[in-house]
Amino acid sequence: MTPRTHLVAALAVGLLLAGCTSNPDPLTSPTTTASGSASASASASPSPTSTLSADKQQAVDEATAVVLAREQMFYDLQADPEPNLNDINNVVADPQLDRDLLSLQEAARLVAEGKTVVESTGPVTIASVDPVKVDLKGDPPTVTLEVCLDRTTTRVTYEGKPVEGGRELARYLVVKTTYLPDPGWAVSQVLPPKGHDQPQPC
Repeated sequence: MTPRTHLVAALAVGLLLAGCTSNPDPLTSPTTTASGSASASASASPSPTSTLSADKQQAVDEATAVVLAREQMFYDLQADPEPNLNDINNVVADPQLDRDLLSLQEAARLVAEGKTVVESTGPVTIASVDPVKVDLKGDPPTVTLEVCLDRTTTRVTYEGKPVEGGRELARYLVVKTTYLPDPGWAVSQVLPPKGHDQPQPC
């Protein structure tokens, strides 16, 4: 895969490798872990051994829904002939917001030039979600999730060549904002899984 095609693939699948940094993980060690899964409805279900309280589980469910909404929005905006890129403001917060807007502008340019065609927007689904940390007392409250995203039903072509979505694992820092409607969660950072510098197959 050429560097240019790799860029298009990254833009197309929405995870945006430019948004994943190799900086040291800014999160402290996990305080609450559980394994679960989420479908297109983004309802996360804890394992039978989960120790999440009802409040924390609700926060995980809401944060999972925001992650899924962000990922789906990348495809929907690229497929829209008149996209409103500012829609991403409803599900993403700084510092990720600036990266996502730049990536969407580049993706929109490629679509406008006819180099990229979104043939199928999915739907994007979540194969699994692991709540690494839930801090409801922080300022702002945060939820950290490791999410396996399934984009296998998406179809994008770049210069006539298919770029198919796959399944990738990444870590999402989701924050509770004061400016979005209730529940107010937004993706603040997209990071590689711990110990890696890029998203991983899952």
